[in-house]
Amino acid sequence: LERDAPVAEHMDSIEREDWSNASCLPRYLPFMRPKLKGERLQTQRDLALCAAKLQLLPDDGTHTRMLNTIFRALTGNSRDPPRFGAHWDLIGFQGSDPATDLRGAGLLSLLNALHFVTRRKELALKLYALSRQEGRDFPFMTVSINFTQICMQALRMGTLHARANEKGSVVDALHELHGALWWKMGEEWQGRGLTIAKFGILLKELSELGTKRTPKLLAQAQAATTPAPAAGAGGGGGSIELGSV
Repeated sequence: LERDAPVAEHMDSIEREDWSNASCLPRYLPFMRPKLKGERLQTQRDLALCAAKLQLLPDDGTHTRMLNTIFRALTGNSRDPPRFGAHWDLIGFQGSDPATDLRGAGLLSLLNALHFVTRRKELALKLYALSRQEGRDFPFMTVSINFTQICMQALRMGTLHARANEKGSVVDALHELHGALWWKMGEEWQGRGLTIAKFGILLKELSELGTKRTPKLLAQAQAATTPAPAAGAGGGGGSIELGSV
């Protein structure tokens, strides 16, 4: 991203902060607002938000490889799919051209999805299978794009800053929150027997949790996805944090 000239073109148009929906103290008292530590993390935030403005280009090889990797990882197909066609419906795009759906969060949504299906593949495949259940199906990639938009809002509201500071990476924090939202989605979808008719309600709940109670969601997801230590094993070691590479 740092070497990509089109990314830098959006630096002047990105919205770095949005406190309009924050809690009372940070909304009205600027000195109470959380901060990213250091110029490097601030630059990462800016680049991530710029990536959300970049659109999928049909003649860009990197963009196409990212898209194809997501398709192959979810469907199990060994061959790259055609760039346009009804087959994109299989992974939850709404039309024959994925670029149309990606406009909401640009390449950032593609990066989040790519990370999820490659670094959290077991969880991703379980959720993809859930999305294909007859009568309880939902559009996987459309949901993923919505989750990226929630991640962007958490970043602008500062509720993701503590995690980014802790990890030393805004990008890793974004990936972790995106994965945590997916984990919570699966828990609620299965536990409450939801269908697509209730997705709007669930998305509103997840948005509230992801933007205003971000640390709580991350902690819950990490606890739920961290393997228990083996019987008789000593303390420490073995924990795998959601979103880690």
